[in-house]
Amino acid sequence: MILPMLMYSFMEVGFVTSEMTKAFVTCPLGMHMVGYTMMFLGICGSLSSYISGLLTKCTGRIPLILWAAGMNLGVLVAMDVWAPTTDSLVPFFAIMGLWGASDGIWVSQSNSLMSVVFPDKFEEAFAGLRMAQGIGVATVFGSSPAMSMRSKIYMLGGLCIFGIIMYLIMEILLRREKKKRPITIRQTSV
Repeated sequence: MILPMLMYSFMEVGFVTSEMTKAFVTCPLGMHMVGYTMMFLGICGSLSSYISGLLTKCTGRIPLILWAAGMNLGVLVAMDVWAPTTDSLVPFFAIMGLWGASDGIWVSQSNSLMSVVFPDKFEEAFAGLRMAQGIGVATVFGSSPAMSMRSKIYMLGGLCIFGIIMYLIMEILLRREKKKRPITIRQTSV
């Protein structure tokens, strides 16, 4: 159930590093701005990863993952309708900052999700996570020459929506399973 979301969580990284920097930074601004926009993306990602870890205790995973998906979908829509110009740098950094903030949430929440869904099988779960993420990145890089930017935006948006739907179904099933389990009390010796 969570495989599409896990694949998306790294497809979006491949998309930003290969497609966004090429179409939305290098072409309109020049190669010299790629580093600055990627640094901003990384700073926003680091801060949001830390903050999302703190917020998870208050809100839980679902609102954070939905927020990250909403930010990604909003940026994808903006990229679909926006024609980059060199009038202002603000839109370029806003897009990269929002993408970085959502990426920070994806990274922290997908890692914590694996430990919650597979509490007794950490090694297998994280191996599966890395495999899904590797497939996601390979898909982005492999399809890059064959697709237009608009097609890539739609493909990524569609996978994001599909991944979120599957994730929400998985959360519902987890909650149902948790309600069915009998409560066991562990005795400890002092």
